[in-house]
Amino acid sequence: MRALSRSERSWARAGLHLSLWLSLGLWVAGGGPLEAQDARASLERARQLLDQARFEDAQRAFDQALEATSGLDREAVLQALRGRATASYARRDAEGARRDLRALLALEPTLTLDRTAPPGLRRLLEEARVDAPAIDVRASAEAFPGGVELRGVADGELVRLVRVRHDGGEGSWRAEGARVRVGAIDVVRYYVEAVGPGGAVIASYGSRERPLFAEPGPPLLGSSVAPSQGDEREAPRRRRWPVALGVIAGVLVVGAAVSVVAITQRDPRTQLGRPIEVIE
Repeated sequence: MRALSRSERSWARAGLHLSLWLSLGLWVAGGGPLEAQDARASLERARQLLDQARFEDAQRAFDQALEATSGLDREAVLQALRGRATASYARRDAEGARRDLRALLALEPTLTLDRTAPPGLRRLLEEARVDAPAIDVRASAEAFPGGVELRGVADGELVRLVRVRHDGGEGSWRAEGARVRVGAIDVVRYYVEAVGPGGAVIASYGSRERPLFAEPGPPLLGSSVAPSQGDEREAPRRRRWPVALGVIAGVLVVGAAVSVVAITQRDPRTQLGRPIEVIE
């Protein structure tokens, strides 16, 4: 077999590195969808185990689905909590069942269980309804020069994170953390989401169809920040530098423009000589 030349070996190594990076990229990009599929698969398996009266296995499968960070919507979270409450009650874990029923009522305060649910579980639901906590979502906005700061807060046992969605005053929606500073000149539309188990949006304040509005502050024409006490003597000198540089740059630009015109037109009447002194 012919030995590879140095250039051929270099190309082979480059191809190997490229394939490794592509494989890693595909693996990272596929992590989200795979986890989402796992959450839905765990929920489906939990339902089947519950139907088979394998309550302990069903409870573990419900736990896996609810611990996922993506893959579930609000309805799926309701189904998982109800199924886990049923499995806990069947295992004589009344406290675990009551905890899931309180979480259900936080999402659906008017929730009721049909006659297929055990009578004891329906009784626990009515007891939990007396002091079931609600999910409280709040939003606020504070203008600053040239923009607005948006904040979102959510309280509740099921809340995993808070997310602010806004259009940046440009009509292009984006999602960011619970506190975000937005540079804008137009009114910013926004709303706040509370994200719960499985990445599901379990509550919100406002929506894309009915957003909140925040007015940004006017942009600054100059710096309004006073220099600190230690920099009082140096600050004026620093402020003069931009002005001086701007004047020098303007002179150079004007001089260059005049030179270009003179060279391009080649008019013998156009001469660059000494400036005329005017004495009053």
